[in-house]
Amino acid sequence: MAAGMGGSQKSRQGLRTRRYNGVRLLANVDDYDRYCYYVAGTVGHLATELANYHYHFDENVAEALLATCEACGRGLQKTNIVKDFVKDLRRGISYLSDQWLKEVNYQPLSLAGASPIWSFKVIANVLSELRDAADYVLTLPYTARGYRLASLMCLLPAYQTLLLAVRNRERLFSADHQFKISRLTMAKCLLDSRSMIADNTAIKQYNQRLQGVVEEAFVTPEFERHPVII
Repeated sequence: MAAGMGGSQKSRQGLRTRRYNGVRLLANVDDYDRYCYYVAGTVGHLATELANYHYHFDENVAEALLATCEACGRGLQKTNIVKDFVKDLRRGISYLSDQWLKEVNYQPLSLAGASPIWSFKVIANVLSELRDAADYVLTLPYTARGYRLASLMCLLPAYQTLLLAVRNRERLFSADHQFKISRLTMAKCLLDSRSMIADNTAIKQYNQRLQGVVEEAFVTPEFERHPVII
């Protein structure tokens, strides 16, 4: 993490940035993914290595977890980036890439909203990471109860944050862009996590329901003319 973020300031291998009307932007989607890896994907690796050490997972489980641990971190970070878009913008930063923002003439930077297709593109990118995060949890043996609970308590609030955003999709990237889930929702996430801690079928169903709700929320005639591939 330290090497990556330090390199972002001075190395050709670091993050490329642009400026638009005084706002610092990541240059393209690769930089967006790389940033999320540095600040969160690395944490996914660290947590997975510690869990492997603590629980003594067999080789196949350990390899499967390492294959998806970066997506776990990136998915949670990207959820926060969507949630905190306005807060970051007030600091003169947008972690959504110049490559994407250019497609909608930088309207989100003026809090002028964005087209449903563009908003769905941003949300769908997060969902693709959270699908891998769900696979990560499903790979964890039931015997790793503490780590399964901790992982679910990362995943479920991220899902609920996206669900809140799509239920209020007309406010996405506008001055009313606020999608912080309530304490009551967090409490429900804890109850759900405890109920699903040893039930992979329930986790799969939860994931599928949320994916379906998000995708259906953005179905419009405009999508039929310009479909988005997830």
